[in-house]
Parts: sequence; C-alpha cells; structure tokens
Amino acid sequence: MLPPDTTIRDTKSPLDQALGDPCYGHKKSLAVRVSGCSPLPPPPPPPPPPPPSTHIFPITLTGVNDSVTLDFGREVGGITTLVFGDTSDAAQTVGMAYSESTYYIETSDHSNGGQGPDGTISTGPVHANTPYTPPLYHMRGGFRYLRLFLETGGSVTLTNVTLHFTASPTMGATPNAYVNHFYSNDDLVNRVWYGAAYTTQLCAIDPSHGRQWPPPASGWNNSASCGTGRSVLVDGAKRDRMIWPGDMGVSVSTLYATVGLTSPSRDALTTLFNYQDKKSGMMPYVGPPIGHGGSDTYHLWSLIGVANIFSYTYNTSWARAHLNDYALAVNFSLAKISSTSQGLMVVTNGADWARAGQGGQNIAANCLLYRVLVQAAEMVSALGETALGSYYAQRAKSLRAAINAPGVLWDETKGAYRDNPKSTTYPQDGNSVAVWFNVTDPPTRSQSISAYLNTNWGPYGSSSPEWHNDIGTFPGSMEVHAHATAGQTKRALDLVRLQWGYMLNKTESTQSTFWEGYHIDGSFAYQGIYMSNSHGWASGPGAALSFYVAGIRPSGTRADGAYVVLPQPGDLRTVDASLRLAPSHRVRVRWTRRAEAAVQKGGAEIPFFSLSVDTRAVMAGAEGRIGLPLENRDPARVRIVHSDTGDELWHGGRLGTWAQNAGLDAQVHGDHLVFGPWRGPQGVLRLSAHEFF
Repeated sequence: MLPPDTTIRDTKSPLDQALGDPCYGHKKSLAVRVSGCSPLPPPPPPPPPPPPSTHIFPITLTGVNDSVTLDFGREVGGITTLVFGDTSDAAQTVGMAYSESTYYIETSDHSNGGQGPDGTISTGPVHANTPYTPPLYHMRGGFRYLRLFLETGGSVTLTNVTLHFTASPTMGATPNAYVNHFYSNDDLVNRVWYGAAYTTQLCAIDPSHGRQWPPPASGWNNSASCGTGRSVLVDGAKRDRMIWPGDMGVSVSTLYATVGLTSPSRDALTTLFNYQDKKSGMMPYVGPPIGHGGSDTYHLWSLIGVANIFSYTYNTSWARAHLNDYALAVNFSLAKISSTSQGLMVVTNGADWARAGQGGQNIAANCLLYRVLVQAAEMVSALGETALGSYYAQRAKSLRAAINAPGVLWDETKGAYRDNPKSTTYPQDGNSVAVWFNVTDPPTRSQSISAYLNTNWGPYGSSSPEWHNDIGTFPGSMEVHAHATAGQTKRALDLVRLQWGYMLNKTESTQSTFWEGYHIDGSFAYQGIYMSNSHGWASGPGAALSFYVAGIRPSGTRADGAYVVLPQPGDLRTVDASLRLAPSHRVRVRWTRRAEAAVQKGGAEIPFFSLSVDTRAVMAGAEGRIGLPLENRDPARVRIVHSDTGDELWHGGRLGTWAQNAGLDAQVHGDHLVFGPWRGPQGVLRLSAHEFF
C-alpha cells in the first residue's frame, strides 16, 4: 500500500502546470504522490513538504465516460486498488487506462507485444463501500497516469486510490533506501544520476511478474515466470519484463553503482545459465518465457555480466558453480575465429538490439569478445585456474591486434572503426565499446573516436548510424562511458545533459526515467505507444558518473577488494558520492575543483583540487589507489599534501618523504597523479593539490 507519509492533496498537478489541459473535456485532479518511494540523495536534505491542503477524495463520477486522470508524479509500478464509497446502484462499472505518457491517457499505452492493443480494463459491477483490486496478471509494471472513467450511466464515488509498489522486491518496505549516492554542483546531472538509478530499480522485478509469451490477443498478462530467485533484472518496467542480456550490459553496472543491488543481476544470469545450450555453449538471446538463442552479441553480453557481478560481489562460490558452463560459452565464441577470418570473430547469429547490419567481422562483436577474454583471464585466475587465465589473456592480445590491424576495420581518414571491413557505416555501438573496453591501439585512437562520435550529435542527442541515425539510448549509454574512458569528461557530461536531460525534462513522458530510444527529431520510437519509457539499457550515465566523475570503481575483475579513486571533474566544481564496492566494503569521496583564476590569484596556497576519501568501511587487506587530476599541469610544478598534517606526498616531480615512509609509490596515469597502495581502512584521507607559479 502507500507508505505512511504519502499525502493526497488538492493541488495543481505537475501535468496541468506543464501542459494546461492534456485531456480536454475530462475532469482532472492530482491523485497520488508516492513520496515514500522517491529515491532521494543523502545530501542535500529532502525539500520541505507542500503546504497543507484539502484531500481530493471523495471524487464522484456521474454519467457515461465521466473521468478523472490520476498523476502519480513519476513512473511507478505495481498493483492499484480503488476504494469505492456510495454507488447509484449495483450495475455501475469503472474502466481503468494506464499510461507512461500523456499521449496515451485516453486509451492506455501498449505493452503486450502482440497485434492487439492493451486497451482498458473494467472493474465489473462496483460494490458500495468496498475496494477493487485488478487480478495479479493485470499488474502494471510501469505507468505514471491512471485514467478512471465511468462505463455506465449512474454514479460512483471514489474514496481512495492506493498503490502496492512491486518493483525491487528485495528492498522490502524501504525502496528509497539507496546504498550509494551522487551529488554535484549541477542539479541536472544529479537528477540524471537518480533517474538512472530509479530506471534500473523499476526493472528489478519479482520473477513471477514477467510478461506472458505468446501474448494474449488483447489486453496484457504480467503473471508469467521470467526467472529464478526473489528478483531479476529485466529490460523494462512496462515491457518486455524479460531478461535481455544485452540490456544488462548497461543496467547491471548502473543498478550496482546507484541503488546498490546485485542479486537481481546475479539471479538473472543464473536464469540465463539454466537456458544455455549445454552442447554448444550458446547462451540464450532472451530469458524465459521465450528462452532461446540466436545472438552472438547478446551471448557475449551475458559473459560480461557474469564477470561484472563477480567483481561487484566477490561471490566465488557462485562463480565456481557456473565456471564450466562459462568456459563452454567462451569457447563457443572463440570457435568463430578461423584461419580465414583475419583473426577476427565472425558473427553468424545476427540478432542484436534493433541495429541494422549485424553479421560478419563486426567491430562491436569483436570488441565484446575482447572484453570477455580480458575479464575471463582475471576471473578464472582469481578462482585458481591460472593456466586457463593465461590462455584467455593470450587470446585477448591476439584479438586486439587483429581488430587494430592496418586496412581491416580502422579507417584513419574517418578516425573511427568501420562496422565491418567492407562497410561504409561507422557505428556508435562498435566505436563506443572499442574505447570503453580499451581495445584501441594505439590508445590515441580513443581521442579521434570521441571526436568522431561528437560529430553525430544533434539537438536531441547522439544519433546512431547503425539505427537509421535515430537516437539509440543503448549505444548512447556506451558512448557516455567511452567519452569518460577517453578522459573527455566534459564531453561525456555534455552528452548527459543534452540527451538524458531531454528525456528527463520532456513533459509528455515520466520526467523520472529513461527511454528505450527515440527518433532524431525527438519523437518517441517503437511506434510511440509501445515504447518503454523506463528501460534499463538507457541508464548508462548512472554508472559512468559514479565510476569516472566521482571516480570510485573496482580495480579489475578480481575478488580481493582492490579499488581505485580517480576523479574526473570535467566542468563540475564539487562532487560528494559513495559506492559500496561489495558487501562490507564501501568508499565515500568528496572533491572540490577550483576555477583557474582562483588558483592563480592565491598561488600555491590555494589548492586547485581537494579530495577527501573516507576509507573507514573498506574491507581489511583491500588495496586502493587514489589519484588527483592534474588537469594538464606539469607534475614537476605540483605539490600534493596531506591536508590535515601538511605532510607531502609529492613535491616538484618527486615522491615526498611522508609517502615513502608510508610505503606508497606514485605514478602518472593519464592526467592523474596516483598514489598507493593504501591497504585496508585508512580513516578519512584528505589530500590537496597545489601548483607552483
């Protein structure tokens, strides 16, 4: 039911404020604000409650099609209950229409995947002074608007409407208790982080709440079994409500980095292993109730998900239980490299995320395989299989060389990879993952790819050449990670503001979650009415902001707690963020970047960058490396000090005495000066960087 602090108020709906009258001729009231389920950051404190006002209930509907549109204030999901008071007689019935967007309030949007519409549902004859709850199969996984209309000629009175929030069932009665947080001086960036978190949270569902397949002729049915365990990570809140491993290539990391959940991802991957072809090793393209193969790329995304969950949980028993099946799946893909394929994997199962032209020596598929091999080498070595780890590492090295071989996939003139050796398409997905997964050789190619991807930006986001130049939020998520990996952090932030800011601020959508994809002119894709307005593959900025901008992330695919803190400020001035790296292993950072003018005015006495790293909850024995950004400064003209004591870690190009005595070393890594290893809990480390003039 609604949390105790929920209020139902007679105030102007955000929908009315934005659009005036979206449903002309229909009575409207603000119905429900699910405040208890709002994901709010620890800093700053939540805004004050609205001033007291009169409750809108009771509401009386009189005559055929008299209606009220209820705006829940954001995307929600679950089971609605209507509580009725008086009725004119026992023959009255009320219709219910659910929608994520204002465009489909009248009719309900579509989710069933078949030829017939979802349409509306009917209460049947209403009984006075009793509640009505739709059957479980009519649970609606994603909606913001609920239109209630009288189907008969008498009258009924509504005395209340409640929602049982069914998403993220493992969080119980506190769905707003996010483990991690992110807060910067840019409000839009903060809202995107929490929107990404909430999007993935809505995609973590009870495995008995999957979408029926084959679909019903009309209406919808969300009572199919779609996995194992208590909660599984699916593609979208409204639809498909199935496990798609490609989507998980983005959403697994975001759910971990934001909400702090890993069990829905683990149980989804366990489900995929249950549907693996144990003879060939191929993983399914999609989980149950469909559960079949047919995609070389989604097969690889499954394996990336396995390694990611291992590095996020250190669950060695789970990894060992699936190690043989995992190795079988890796060999399935390696077998697609032949003596006649120029050392590249050849895609023969071309189903993918909706892109065109998948097949052959595809750049995205080969980059995914490279990532699989790198992670596999680290993971199996951590599990004691060192010989197998060495084999995977050698295969990764050979594949990287083949991808970067002259005259095959790389086009020096374009500064980007072709989709295939003979292709004239330079895809967003393939080029993004090449940078994100460190495939580029020489590494300078990452800079030219970042610049190339930037040329595809329009007024609503970055277009996908492999998707008819429309705006794909799945490859767009990859692109955000790519710019950040390349050190082009401001460009990554600019794309977040442009593309994700557009989705978040569009008044016709949920204003709280991110979409499946949209046209280059900003209009909804996927027939509009069918498009998922809360889709996990669109949540990439959530993890990117935590991993790169805040700078906290695991160090490789291992189980020893290793981590790095490497902030990439871009054009932000302040960030306060935390990440639970694994159970009982947490790091919090706060950093401040000062404007160049302020630094020059104060000279070396004013730090250009201040960093606080709270390691009090770091697991014993875990090694961390902590870096401060130089922002193109000469390390020989920089001094790094321990802010509390004044002890020097670095001075004029040399390691300070204090750092030497503490057993630290220093490395210039890209644009960072990195110190470590810091072992186990070190309290709160406060470091500052100063420049000499």
